[in-house]
Amino acid sequence: IARVDGDTRMEINEKGVTAPLIYADEVHAPNVVDRLLTGTIPWKGGVQASIDACPKYLNKNATLTIPAGVYQEDVTVLGFMGCTLTIKFAEGAYLNGYMEVRNCAHVVVMADELGHGFIYPRTAVDSTLRFYGVPRAQVSNMHISGYRDRTTADNGSDIALYFNSCH
Repeated sequence: IARVDGDTRMEINEKGVTAPLIYADEVHAPNVVDRLLTGTIPWKGGVQASIDACPKYLNKNATLTIPAGVYQEDVTVLGFMGCTLTIKFAEGAYLNGYMEVRNCAHVVVMADELGHGFIYPRTAVDSTLRFYGVPRAQVSNMHISGYRDRTTADNGSDIALYFNSCH
């Protein structure tokens, strides 16, 4: 409870945080759920950096557009709830690594047209794009490859696309 001159200005209860209009130079509320207010996730120079900077609760459908380029990184998408998170590959966008999506409500990995978005691993991983515990998982128009530099039948990717506990 925050009070000014004896009057209650902000209260945390079973409904969350309630307050009249507040004017302040600085507010600290570490337990308040941060949420995305627009449908566009800002690009932060890398796929993982953009995902990490996004609030986990989506109160509207949100899209992260990966611009054209080659991104040498492994990406983990974890714990997004609420509305749909779409990870959209622009034409010529390559993720050289794997992408793992865990415990999210609804995630779409897509490109506008077949051949516009690519995911291929740098090493022999179990699977290139994998979903765990995502009730609504979708993949559309993506080129997903196994390990490209395999030299024998035993040192490549067994599975390119993997779904576990998804509907």
